Amino acid sequence: MPYTDILRVDGRFQSSINIQYDIGDLHKIDCYIPTDQSVQVLKEYLNAIYYGNKNEYATVLVGPYGKGKSHLMLVLLSLLAAGTLYKDEKKKQECASSLERLITRIERIDPDTAALARETLKQKKPLLPVIVDSNATEINQVLILALRNALERCGCEDLLPEMNFDVAIKMIDRWEKEYPDAFERLKKELLPHKYSVADMKDALGTYSKSAYDVFVEIYPAVTSGSIFAPIFAEGALQLYKSVNNALVKQTEFGGMFVVYDEFSKFLEANLDKSKMMNFKVVQELAELAARSSDAELHFACITHKDLLNYNDSDSFRTVVGRFKQIEYVHSSEQAYELIANAIEKTPEYPSFLVRYAETLEAARAQVFSSGLFRSMDNTVVDDTILRGCFPLAPMTAFGLLRISEKVAQNERTLFTFLASHEKHTVMSFIQEEHVGMEFMTLDVVFDYFASSFATEVFNSNIHSIWAKAKAALTVAETNIQQKIIKALASIMIIGDDQIRPNAVYLKPALLITDGLFMKEVDRLCELQILTKRDVSGEYFFLTPNGIDIKKSLRNYTASKLVSINVCQTLDELMGVEYILPRQHNNKRKLLRFFRRTYMDAALFCAYDNAQEILHSQEADGVIVQVIAFSQEERERIIEHYQHMGNTDCVLLAINNEDFSLEPKLKEYIAIQTMKQGEAARADAHYAEELDIYEEDTLRFVRNKIAWDYSTTNEACKYYYHGKWIVNLTKGIQLSRFVSEICEKVYDHTPLINNEMINKTILTPPIRKARMAIVDRLLQTSEGEKLEWEGYGPEVSIYRAMISNKGIDGLHCEADAGLEAALQEIDTFVRSAVGVKQRMSSLYNRLLAAPFGIRKGIIPVYLAYVLQRIEGTITFYWENREFLATAETLENVDAEPEKYELFIDEATEDKERYIDALCDYFEVDPTASNRNSSVVAAMQRWMRGLPKIARDAKREYILENGELKYDDVPSDVVRLRKSLLAYDVNIRELLMEEIPQRVFEGMDYIASMDRIREIRTYLDDYTVRLKRNLVEYAKTLFAPGYKGSLAQAIGIWRGKQSERALMRLYDTPTNQMLKYTGNMDTSGETDIISRITLLMEGISIEDWNDQGAEVFCERLKKALEGVAEANAEDNRNSETVFSITISRQNESIERTVEEKGISAIGKTLMNNLRYSIDEYGEAITSDEKVTILIEMIKEVMGEA
Repeated sequence: MPYTDILRVDGRFQSSINIQYDIGDLHKIDCYIPTDQSVQVLKEYLNAIYYGNKNEYATVLVGPYGKGKSHLMLVLLSLLAAGTLYKDEKKKQECASSLERLITRIERIDPDTAALARETLKQKKPLLPVIVDSNATEINQVLILALRNALERCGCEDLLPEMNFDVAIKMIDRWEKEYPDAFERLKKELLPHKYSVADMKDALGTYSKSAYDVFVEIYPAVTSGSIFAPIFAEGALQLYKSVNNALVKQTEFGGMFVVYDEFSKFLEANLDKSKMMNFKVVQELAELAARSSDAELHFACITHKDLLNYNDSDSFRTVVGRFKQIEYVHSSEQAYELIANAIEKTPEYPSFLVRYAETLEAARAQVFSSGLFRSMDNTVVDDTILRGCFPLAPMTAFGLLRISEKVAQNERTLFTFLASHEKHTVMSFIQEEHVGMEFMTLDVVFDYFASSFATEVFNSNIHSIWAKAKAALTVAETNIQQKIIKALASIMIIGDDQIRPNAVYLKPALLITDGLFMKEVDRLCELQILTKRDVSGEYFFLTPNGIDIKKSLRNYTASKLVSINVCQTLDELMGVEYILPRQHNNKRKLLRFFRRTYMDAALFCAYDNAQEILHSQEADGVIVQVIAFSQEERERIIEHYQHMGNTDCVLLAINNEDFSLEPKLKEYIAIQTMKQGEAARADAHYAEELDIYEEDTLRFVRNKIAWDYSTTNEACKYYYHGKWIVNLTKGIQLSRFVSEICEKVYDHTPLINNEMINKTILTPPIRKARMAIVDRLLQTSEGEKLEWEGYGPEVSIYRAMISNKGIDGLHCEADAGLEAALQEIDTFVRSAVGVKQRMSSLYNRLLAAPFGIRKGIIPVYLAYVLQRIEGTITFYWENREFLATAETLENVDAEPEKYELFIDEATEDKERYIDALCDYFEVDPTASNRNSSVVAAMQRWMRGLPKIARDAKREYILENGELKYDDVPSDVVRLRKSLLAYDVNIRELLMEEIPQRVFEGMDYIASMDRIREIRTYLDDYTVRLKRNLVEYAKTLFAPGYKGSLAQAIGIWRGKQSERALMRLYDTPTNQMLKYTGNMDTSGETDIISRITLLMEGISIEDWNDQGAEVFCERLKKALEGVAEANAEDNRNSETVFSITISRQNESIERTVEEKGISAIGKTLMNNLRYSIDEYGEAITSDEKVTILIEMIKEVMGEA
């Protein structure tokens, strides 16, 4: 029999809502059924509008598909628009009546919201509904089109200014009517762009930017070169703003309410980075809404997922931040009530229930046995879910709600499942023939939403489950097997811990008996369609690729894993496990822990002492969970433990049963290997299956290990200090026991009541605060009381560690542990006087018993002790020095094993030496790091010297008219090298390298005297060199002359003929002759400096060691060349000719001896001639001559 006599689906659920088409349809208002959640959302929107909460003018309404978001928004728009959607007065009255009926229905749920709705209708001006088309992705186009449609709907289209699109359409029409040639060119130009004229006009009419861009591009070709440049140039946002202002001033509207329904589609279409500008438009529209005042602008987007589920980039987060997110989610009870209300029952329904009470009770029993609805009242389950949702089975209703939230779309939703006439819906089920009471079981939900599963792109897991189920259905043998497959897939897609894919839920999901279920599911396992987990009893799909994973695992473990490292595998598989000594931690205000680890006899006996175990685990204590395969191994471990010594913080957890998990561990390793294999990389389903086996193996091993070493397991006993510990039968007792151990072992732990600093690993802000504290401590002199006012982590940490402790020197009566720690630090620091000490030595002492200090506090107390030390404090890392700064101590804390401490003890001689250096190099003697300042000043002096003084190894002297040299003193060379080194160790340089190596064992006072001498020597080096060059030059220009260099040059020039002085020589000689003929100074060092620069091209200050010799030789040869030319002139002038270049007041004249042209010279001449001819008339004759003159001047040294 069909169920049409007892059931029917409420007609109001039959169709989904499309706001754009349904706006103004009063039937949609009349069929709206308010719920608690929908009324709450409505109230949020009405509050924002009525009270003008601008920060809520831009919203995102988030809720699953098919739950009524669009219908709710349609109702809101109808309330806000009131009767403005209708021109007919009768229709306006019908609208008012419809809205009053709606408000009455709302009133039954929440009178406050109803009152707010009435007041909004009465007091507020209506808002123009603007509905944005969800099927387009060109944001400016859809916004403009939506605005035009809204204005046309209410008869206000005159408010929309003529736009570029409209101008383009009018232009096409004009061409068609008045300019047929232009119209023909238009049709021709449109063809490559695949537009007809009609297509172009249609696209422009819908504000298509791509069509408009094509029109602008072809416009010049159509109009013989004109540019399309209409006056209107506003974008969509500016258009909205101007139209909204006009709307408020010229009509009854108080603004507009923009709704972007199905905003999800826009998001999905614009995820590509190249389209992020579209999101910028959305962001700016939201900002425009938030800024609107008299002309209100509201912007609401509707989506089925949180916006950040689409894109979580920083730029997109900026967009999201402009919106208030409103959640639209029904409670479970409300959702079931909605389904029950949608399925209407006739008066015959109660008698139907009585007639089939036995079937109903059997279904009830199965559902209640599963415990799925345990959190709900039994009456609700009975009345609303079991009876109210019939013909849906209770678990079908559960699955329908959750699956529709995950994959529903416009075409397939909860409501269409209930009301449409498609196959696999409630409506179609009611009209089918039935025998007795039959339920729609969970497999029907799978059938209905199968197309959605197949096309799900944002959840690959759902698509994967559907694909596996589809493959499994092709080999299933019976209808029940197919139902099991579909129900299993549905439960896996739901993915909720409330309902697992095991027999407990699969049987009531299908309402079948135990026997039938087990028969069919076992057959599915035999067919290798399904497999069952060992631990949880859950079923899952096997990969349809012919691979038997269980068999593959067995073969691999048998052939490749004969032996494994059990302990290492367990440590990896179990992760970090620990026991907290809670009482001790609470008392000492820190976090200690005993780490659990796994050791077999071989590994445990490899440790010589317990401290090695502690260091290997990096813990305050260790609970060794013994892996023993025999009683002999257990006894061997206990015996070794007894001989270890210092096992204060090491306990043994020993299970009397032999270890039995090795096969499972091998299976785990095999799975890991197979997951990296080619088959898993090539087949995603196979890889998923391996993941499931891995999860099953992990769960089994972890559960077994947790039990094997549990205090509640009688087979597990704890051994400590040669005794079996009794009365450890609860976890809390173990915690108390390790607390007692910590109290005895770590009895010198300072009590630091600040959890931010009293830990091993600090957060970046707390490290920064610690650095601030360390810096201030290091800057504070001994005896100076440091007060720290204000707030912040550095203040509270400083008070907890220093000011509230009452520390006096190294004494602290309030905390004996802290006093002992300070004395330990002080002992270590003083041991570093004159001897480098590795910092890890101090850290190891403080971290170990009896202190057990956390690393976080060590730098603070180290800084406190260091500031009391007299002498120079230096840290070394790989033989590089570092000053005692907050940054250095931070680096030491990170890697204490890499740093050494050295204290250079202060003495009177050292102080006098440093004071003298400060005075001599003008350094403030009170500077905090004066050694560093002294070295910096010395290096500045050295680097400021001329290059010749920094590098020279020769000291030039004039002896018997010849320029000779001695070596620069060796200690000068060594000092220069030391000070010019790129990276120096400051303390070592001042206190060791200069006195010991540079000055070969001088004392500090003698070293200072020698530094003064060397500074004078190097400062005067260039002056001495120039003086010697002057004297040497005089011997060349005028041998034996004792007067000035200028006079000597004058004497020499007077002996040369005019033609010899005007002769063309090499460039250096030409330059020297030109300068000496027009000297503007009589200063000897100036003259020699100028001559050397002209002849060598580099100043004396930048010479190398050979510079003086090279210059002297060049000057000597130049003078000899002039003398030879002078002699030739006196002998024969026939081969000498002169060149004169004159320009107004400037005249250049040179004599040249005629020479024969060599072969290479002829080549040069031919190349010059060719180059000049090649340019032809492109260069005038005058320009060619000018070029040649400039080249001659360059050769003459006059350019």
